[in-house]
Amino acid sequence: MLLGTADEPALGRLADELRAAAYEVLVVPSDGSFEDAKLAELAQEQAALAVVSFRARDGEAQVVICVVDRARGESTLRRLAQRPVGTTNVDQVMALRVVEVLNAALLELERDSETSAPPHGAVAARASSSPVRQAARAETRLGLAANLRGTWLGGGLPPFVGPQLGGRVGLSSGLFLGVSGFVSASEDTFRSVSGSAHVRIFEANLAVGFQAPLGRRAQLGVSLLGGWIGAWARAEPAVGYRERDARSLSFVIEANGEVSLQLSNHLSLPVALGVGLLWPQISVSQASTPVAVGGPWLGSASLGLAVEWEP
Repeated sequence: MLLGTADEPALGRLADELRAAAYEVLVVPSDGSFEDAKLAELAQEQAALAVVSFRARDGEAQVVICVVDRARGESTLRRLAQRPVGTTNVDQVMALRVVEVLNAALLELERDSETSAPPHGAVAARASSSPVRQAARAETRLGLAANLRGTWLGGGLPPFVGPQLGGRVGLSSGLFLGVSGFVSASEDTFRSVSGSAHVRIFEANLAVGFQAPLGRRAQLGVSLLGGWIGAWARAEPAVGYRERDARSLSFVIEANGEVSLQLSNHLSLPVALGVGLLWPQISVSQASTPVAVGGPWLGSASLGLAVEWEP
């Protein structure tokens, strides 16, 4: 957890260096006035490995690093000061010093936990669960989402609404890969002289995107999706006509923007908007007459629940 003034450039440099060192960073706006005892409480409340408090005052950067040993219920403080602050080179040097001190404090904590004897009846923790290794893999997160999605296709088709299921893998520095599938919950009916076509659409996508903190309890994400969108028409021919069920399949590329409200450490509420293009246009015909034409553009909106966890 990183505490500091959001508009301070040195804070952004510090957050970038911590992420580059494979730490998961939660930036919390603060004036840096927390007491030392409060830092340990914040770490316990947020299940954080450490809290770094940053404050720039009178041209000097003051940093307090609080590392928590949950097994013993103890905390360790480290203090740093850097003058001047506000230039790129100086901010980078300060950020690197913070990373070095934090790494050293975690390694010291790891050595202490390995050399101390476990309590009676307890099993010593495996090396893979040490604090440093936990921090190294904290950037990788798995997620599942269930959304209600609406898709609008050009060409005069009405919106199609239905469930969307998806999964994603969060990588380092906010990058993520995802997969999703959507199918309209109801059919839309189109009529011609040859009968009726009851049309339902489906969509399957792969996505790559980036997510970053937006305040204390929200995340802002952007992504690029590519996949297939299709239409299936169930034929209902008029008297004297013979019609078969028809299908249409198109390639789609879509850009999405998402705001996710964090409800808890693992549960969030994502809201997304998207716009895209599909090729070729969706076309469903009855008696060689197009009765449903969609594209070449599409729009989408979704709302749902997502759960994330660390492997």
